[in-house]
Amino acid sequence: DILLSHGACELCSVMLTAKDGMAVIDIYAGSSTGGKFLARIETFANRSQMFSPKEPVYCRGGLYIDVRE
Repeated sequence: DILLSHGACELCSVMLTAKDGMAVIDIYAGSSTGGKFLARIETFANRSQMFSPKEPVYCRGGLYIDVRE
């Protein structure tokens, strides 16, 4: 898990690439999993998955990534 931004930011896109097996992340606007849930991204080994909202998402309280698998 990682807090990518401690303060306000805009989420424009995220790319997830799995090294082995399956990779799953949850993206939150905020400083933890208690923030607003934005998306879940899943992908398999040697694959990439992109999340690109139509407009940047303003994250007032930071940007948090929860690594699920």
